[in-house]
Amino acid sequence: MTDYLFSHPSFLTGLARGLDLGDTLTEFNRSISGEEADIIAIESDWMAVGKDISSVMVQVDDEEK
Repeated sequence: MTDYLFSHPSFLTGLARGLDLGDTLTEFNRSISGEEADIIAIESDWMAVGKDISSVMVQVDDEEK
């Protein structure tokens, strides 16, 4: 969730980068604007926080049983 703006290249893409002298294979996920990228990143951060809180709540509930 926290790596929205980065691409996830495949193994073959990684091999091809060794031959890519012109840096033509570099890719990033694109957003319409910087504000949109910020909104998506903040939303992703809060989703991660919510997931962590939920995980702790389940763990505490299990320990109380």
